[in-house]
Amino acid sequence: MNKRTDSDLLRAYAENGSESAFADVVSRHVGLVYSVARRVVVDTHLAEDATQATFAALAREARHLAGRIFLSSWLHRTASNQAAKLVRGEMRRRAREQEAFAMQSTPPESDWHQIAPMLDAALNKLAEADRAVILLRFFEKKTAREIGATLKLNEEAAQKRVERALERLRGLLAGQGAGLSTATLAALITTQAVAATPIGLSSSVTTAALAGGTVAGGITLTTLKLIVMSKLKVGAVSALVVAGVATPLVLQHQTVTRLRAENGALQEQARQVNVLRGNNEKLSGELSNARQSQSLTKAQLTELLRLRGEVGPLRRDSQDLARLRAKQLAEQAADQPVPARDFVPALSWANVGADKPDAAIQTFFWAGKHGESNLVSNLLRWQRDTDIPASDELDKVFAQGLVGGTTRFAGELQGFRVTSQQDERDNEVRMGVELTDQDGKTTAHTLRLVREDNQWFPVMHVWLQGQGSVQASLEVPPKFQQPK
Repeated sequence: MNKRTDSDLLRAYAENGSESAFADVVSRHVGLVYSVARRVVVDTHLAEDATQATFAALAREARHLAGRIFLSSWLHRTASNQAAKLVRGEMRRRAREQEAFAMQSTPPESDWHQIAPMLDAALNKLAEADRAVILLRFFEKKTAREIGATLKLNEEAAQKRVERALERLRGLLAGQGAGLSTATLAALITTQAVAATPIGLSSSVTTAALAGGTVAGGITLTTLKLIVMSKLKVGAVSALVVAGVATPLVLQHQTVTRLRAENGALQEQARQVNVLRGNNEKLSGELSNARQSQSLTKAQLTELLRLRGEVGPLRRDSQDLARLRAKQLAEQAADQPVPARDFVPALSWANVGADKPDAAIQTFFWAGKHGESNLVSNLLRWQRDTDIPASDELDKVFAQGLVGGTTRFAGELQGFRVTSQQDERDNEVRMGVELTDQDGKTTAHTLRLVREDNQWFPVMHVWLQGQGSVQASLEVPPKFQQPK
């Protein structure tokens, strides 16, 4: 039995290129990743695609994740994100049909069918430490002693931490209508949560991940850990003055010419996407038939995985083409008022995810305006000044106040529009926004957003000022500024 830790194996792969070490990591966690993806996308083929994408991401980020204690927690969140992307994209229609079928076929007497659709969302709402111990205990089948060794706790303390985390998970599920006891929930997760992994999935995932993810030498891109967010307070942010500058006609003509050239190139890439999508669907059908007859050749499987890997980048190119077309039309109609084109009224706000900064802002406002405190809590985090003493109770008070303030403020907004976007670094942007309140008054603000696992989050800073007075602001206070 391999006694090397996940950190040891990832470090061996990152530093020495050891494919056998990476294969051991895949073999150890493929059941967890596949099960998470299976619950999200339902379809087994899509679950395998999500599993491959998750381990490909692990291969790319191996150098940065080698020092992480809870690798299973990172895999769980990444698998959830990868599966969600598949659902939102190519399999949007199929996912809606499967969700409707699941809702119609859920038997009231089956506790597992009741909690399965909401289990992973509830797990993602837990703090990372709680989610990690549940995954270790019930998904990876670790004993309390083994968990204690990982966390540097004794067996009794580890068991109590598992019980507290399980009780918090039960509370989240109960809030969605699943009234189960803690003992029943533990039994269901133990017996039902990890699905049987298809034969050969581990080896095919290892091959695809090693082909798609390479260890980048000499590049130090660290994962930004978010400990931010809070209430939006008009008095706590600075106004952004946006000056309109007329673009000379000759520059506009040059821009249109450049966009037309890019448009033509991306149209060709879109054509290639359609060709590859057709080949992908054809090979997917062959793969499905081969699984039934056990006659799929290794060459066919390799070709299918290669084509699926190419579809993703070309699909993004196709999306870039659509954005370029929209930009071209916008520049040709530059004489039209900007607010009429970009203003997003509150009545049209929706939960559009957080894949892009402007989408994260809209989702954030929507959640606050509709009182979705759980979603606001997930989106809102905050960065605490080192002068504020560390205290779980104090953190809880801050979090409650920030979430409550956000919902009250967003509830009074009538709309917003994005006026500017400035990239600070790879994982950070500053967004200029204009907010319109219920009286029709418009004020300009600057929001700072950071990216984690390809998701964007607004940032709030909290610090002490004066005689123990706590201040919060979306603007970066001087004491948080990085020295130049």
